[in-house]
Amino acid sequence: PTQKAMDVSRLNKSEQQIYGHIARQYLMQFYGSYEYSQTKVEANIQGGLFKTSARTPLKPGWKVLYKQDKKNKQDAQSVSLPIIHEGETWHCQQANIIDKKTTAPEHFSDATLLAAMTGISRYVQDKDIRKTLKETDGLGTEATRAGIIELLFKRKFLIRQGKKILATQVGTALINSLPVSATTPDMTALWEQQLNAISVKELNYQGFMSPMNEHLQALIFQAKQHIPSALQGVKAQGTGFKTKGKGKSKFYKNKGKASKPKAAS
Repeated sequence: PTQKAMDVSRLNKSEQQIYGHIARQYLMQFYGSYEYSQTKVEANIQGGLFKTSARTPLKPGWKVLYKQDKKNKQDAQSVSLPIIHEGETWHCQQANIIDKKTTAPEHFSDATLLAAMTGISRYVQDKDIRKTLKETDGLGTEATRAGIIELLFKRKFLIRQGKKILATQVGTALINSLPVSATTPDMTALWEQQLNAISVKELNYQGFMSPMNEHLQALIFQAKQHIPSALQGVKAQGTGFKTKGKGKSKFYKNKGKASKPKAAS
């Protein structure tokens, strides 16, 4: 923001929209928080557990800067729940069974994948882990996230189909063969907690690195013992990779198919 007045009429339609978004985002910091009351109810009906929730806006705060879209209108018009106390008995007036098919989640795009990495806490159920991830940058950092995604494309774990990002056969096989600890953000949260402990001198460097190295060595040993069934017969794709040693770098080229490891002599 400057003291110079902006002549918006000089901008084309797209530029005006972008300028409007930037200006609105800047103004939001001067508005109060959006406050609401949320009610959640769990009811036992004939042995079945039914859950419902309702949200009642209290103070619009920064949301006054946004026009009411379809979703916001639904929130504003949602029916509030009556005051209910735990253990009370209520009469169920009507119940309907509706046949519906569950739809698969939408494929990631470049924008939504980056958003998911920064907001990874949304995909976590554990409250403590979710809190830790909310207080951090999520998966990766601002400087590394784009590079991580680019490497996955380079090694042919991911491909683009229009705006969609899809996992290749190799990528899917890798995901299915990984241990659970490597497929959830929980480990990231644990490391963040330990790094915070180091910052307040409750944990030293070796206390952080030693368990990590032991865990990594265990995963490498497990991988050397057998090729996971999901990877057997899958043709390697993409570029090779370099390993750095003392004074030398070795380059390994991907070729052929994954097969059972030979016994060490």
